[in-house]
Amino acid sequence: MLTTVMTEINEKRDGCIDIIIPLTMALFELHEGRPALTFIFDDVPRTMLLEDTAFGQLAEQMGIPQKYAQKMLAQPGAEVLLIENFAYWMAQTKDSRWMLRLAPAPEGAPDAYVIRAFVTAKYCRLDNENVVEQLQTALDNPECSAHGKVYLSDAVITRDYMRLVFDQAEIDTVEVAGEKVALGVIVRNNEIGEGAVVLQPYLRIENPKMSLGMPVNLKVYRRQHQGPVAFGSGTEEDIFMCPPPDKVKFALGKAIDTALSNAVLTSVCERIRAASECALSIEATDEIFDRAGVSKAERELLSKTWGGAPVTNWDLVMQLAHVASVATGSKQDTFETWAWNILTGGPIKAKPKKVADEPLFDELKVA
Repeated sequence: MLTTVMTEINEKRDGCIDIIIPLTMALFELHEGRPALTFIFDDVPRTMLLEDTAFGQLAEQMGIPQKYAQKMLAQPGAEVLLIENFAYWMAQTKDSRWMLRLAPAPEGAPDAYVIRAFVTAKYCRLDNENVVEQLQTALDNPECSAHGKVYLSDAVITRDYMRLVFDQAEIDTVEVAGEKVALGVIVRNNEIGEGAVVLQPYLRIENPKMSLGMPVNLKVYRRQHQGPVAFGSGTEEDIFMCPPPDKVKFALGKAIDTALSNAVLTSVCERIRAASECALSIEATDEIFDRAGVSKAERELLSKTWGGAPVTNWDLVMQLAHVASVATGSKQDTFETWAWNILTGGPIKAKPKKVADEPLFDELKVA
């Protein structure tokens, strides 16, 4: 089932490596006008360019506003001041150790690697291939409730993120609030931020207009990425490579059983019924769309597809799930989170609009 996923993972490997470095052992400089760090690694001085993300992260860590640092980069004559700023603040970072994510450098760079990002030193990536192997082992187990019953319906694999959605191939759907719903499973491995492997139930909604889906935000299984503390490290002064562990076992079998359990389905159906009976005002809808970041064009698309504005919380959940289905990356995750929060949040009251202090009309003057 997951053979094609493994192939795509291998095709998208980017050759990144992670190293742990005390910032006091590094020197900030400009290489042909571009920000870079110089430090000794493998007994050799290395000068690596900082990509925009890494430069911004380093500036923020040093308490230097990112916009200010970028402005100084572009301002003739400000280079010395910028270098002195970084040198001063980096010297104050005693016992501060960070992980540098190194990516293959483009042609003409001073080193074979560039610094793509700064990550906490307590981080160690959990390789997608390792996650998929453990997932396949769980699905191949005849005692797993998903054995022979699920198929991969959606897969997104990038250099930082993996998202796999499994739907059940043959199952009687449950009808609730006029919709047919069923549970599947979603597995995600996120290399962004702290990083985590997460397995959750996935709600599939079969609406006459379209098939929609959204994660059920119950943390059935979560394994946060663990860094050198867990997998071994050097001394405080060392700069050392931190490769991902060869094999990490994940307790995915029991998590899948829990995600597909009747208890979860019953809980979700109860929430859908409650949301379908919860009236929604146009003002509340506008406020939610504004806060969730639904654009004007997306609202017009929703209005045409769904025949107008939502009138219940459940209508709003489905419209947010629709927007999520055509979004990607973090934006998709954001819309899905909003959909779940609306499903479980109860009545929504729009904040009262501010009334102008000044009267709308001048007072009438009587002669």
